[in-house]
Amino acid sequence: MRGAKLLGIGAAIAILLLAAGNSGQVGLSQGQIPLVRTLGLYGVTSVVFSPDGRYLAVGTAGGSSVQLIDTSRWQVIRTFEGHTDDVRSVAFSPDGRLLASGSGDETIKLWDISDLVGR
Repeated sequence: MRGAKLLGIGAAIAILLLAAGNSGQVGLSQGQIPLVRTLGLYGVTSVVFSPDGRYLAVGTAGGSSVQLIDTSRWQVIRTFEGHTDDVRSVAFSPDGRLLASGSGDETIKLWDISDLVGR
């Protein structure tokens, strides 16, 4: 895939979040960590790290929202709502200033997060 970058540990965490699904359980060497449940996320449908790795965007089913997580604290810092069906995909712009979400409601929404860039 042209321009794609593997973020090492970040990509591994994204895969673990997806694998956790609704159970909220992520298996690591130190035991089971309820990472998804701790963040209050259920029905995870898609995840993506920002280009700089500082944020993780998580698309959800049911609530039809996108959660933006600060990866330095692993806390939800913003919730974007507006879709009327499951959020099926999320993506950052190359400069990390915009977040796009695609939904089963056949819409794509762009969320401006430029106030976070440069912090």
